[in-house]
Amino acid sequence: MRNTLVDPYEDIPRDVVVTACDYPAGLTFPLHAHRRGQFAYAARGAISVATPTGRWLVPPQRACWVPAGMDHQMTMSGAVTMLNTFLTARAAQALGLPADCRVHAVSPLLRHLLDEAIDLPALYD
Repeated sequence: MRNTLVDPYEDIPRDVVVTACDYPAGLTFPLHAHRRGQFAYAARGAISVATPTGRWLVPPQRACWVPAGMDHQMTMSGAVTMLNTFLTARAAQALGLPADCRVHAVSPLLRHLLDEAIDLPALYD
């Protein structure tokens, strides 16, 4: 899979931005937060997500919702292919996403949509 990091994705004038990146085993992103909510889908490998209030294990083919502004740390267990969907607060609210972290199942349809979304230009119509 190719890396599709959009920099700076936070400033893209779209409600939803999808990126994909491969990460090596053991890589840790130290405590940080995003202005957008993050739906982190582990297409391959597992991800550990830690916040000041809890820890979540995201097995392969699952995703973790991290609300905008929430401090979190992510550690890759094994080689990881992560597809991130970054949503504005407006989009997250419209979808009824929760105000706390949660691990979600990813349906075959959603998996396919995420795979296709990484090929869209950041400034899609």
